[in-house]
Amino acid sequence: LNDGFYYIISCKGADDRRIVMDSTGEKPSVELKTGPFTEDQQWKLVPKEEAVKEVAGCKATIKPNQNSEIILDKKEFVMSNKKDCNAKLALLSWKPDEVGAQVGELTENQQWYLEANPDKPDCYYMSNGKYPKNRLAAQATDGLLSYNGKRYSDQLWKFRPSDLNDGFYYIISCKGADDRRIVMDSTGDKPSVELKTGPFTEDQQWKLVPKEKAVKEMADCKATIKPNQNSEIILDKKEFVMSNKKDC
Repeated sequence: LNDGFYYIISCKGADDRRIVMDSTGEKPSVELKTGPFTEDQQWKLVPKEEAVKEVAGCKATIKPNQNSEIILDKKEFVMSNKKDCNAKLALLSWKPDEVGAQVGELTENQQWYLEANPDKPDCYYMSNGKYPKNRLAAQATDGLLSYNGKRYSDQLWKFRPSDLNDGFYYIISCKGADDRRIVMDSTGDKPSVELKTGPFTEDQQWKLVPKEKAVKEMADCKATIKPNQNSEIILDKKEFVMSNKKDC
């Protein structure tokens, strides 16, 4: 994201051991980890002389739980990814395998209507705004797709709040015990989506924006897109305060 955050990696060895914050206990702690690069391994390097202002800004951004009162059933949302607020979950056509992520202007195929299953109230069908007969599905063989007709259990999804309770959710298939989640892949020319298991990471988090607030949300997104904040920072012979991305 080039947002001013860095991974702090040991130069010894080839396993890229990184400093990670563990916030599961009563007090946060740090340790070394390898494996996937995750948000709790990112640290903001704040020049010493700017630290007081930065901490004050941190306190101002701490908000109450934004997920606690959201109603999902029979509501329509635009879902934008945490790694790129301009990338929205979309149904690119009526064809089953045309599920993707779109950047740019808001369109009807980026809108998703949620409807709770009476037998599993925490699980929802997701039908598309432009193709209302198509429901999102997680199939064991074909992965993420959409289809219409009879309702099946692989079309059910649950929404797990992020650890920060910041309005972002993991979109998890209700079928199976492996917690397959919708993840955005931004490594290609265009963002794409797929299903993944394993560690819960930032590119699996989606903000559920009510349809009626989507225009304002996307305008705010554009306003927050900044040029590369990492490109010109000088590290040598400088003193920094380092705050973690998961808790500034």
